[in-house]
Amino acid sequence: MTWENFKDIRDTMLEMVLSTDMGMHAKIYQTFRRRLNEDKEWGGREDQRLAMSIAIKMADISNCCRPAALYKIWAKNIAAEFYNQGDAEARLGYTISPFMDRRKDKVDFPKGQISFMNYIVVPLFEAGATLLPKMKFSVEEAQKNKQDWLSGNHN
Repeated sequence: MTWENFKDIRDTMLEMVLSTDMGMHAKIYQTFRRRLNEDKEWGGREDQRLAMSIAIKMADISNCCRPAALYKIWAKNIAAEFYNQGDAEARLGYTISPFMDRRKDKVDFPKGQISFMNYIVVPLFEAGATLLPKMKFSVEEAQKNKQDWLSGNHN
């Protein structure tokens, strides 16, 4: 393998890992939306990396788009993770981060899931389905799961 190939593979891997950082979400998402609106064929290294970044991001947050039975298991696990962090923050005397206070779970967790779906999951998967139309089912599943939270049917 040439040094150039090694560097390209390494740079691509790093970019893919970093694309899951929610701090980078808006930048990557906006770049993808802009690219979708351009009137030219997808191709080239930059397009490949952008498409891979979106695919990794979608995989990273895809649990919201799974059938309800699977999504509910995931939601309970993420809630436990959030509350463990909130418990650690409380023990250290820190302000508990939003959505991580188990004393507020009946209101805050559903609100957090609904917001996450409204502002992150659904827009990302709608954009992804623009490029890959067979992914539309994932948007529909996320909408069903969100509706369960809104109707109080999330136990």
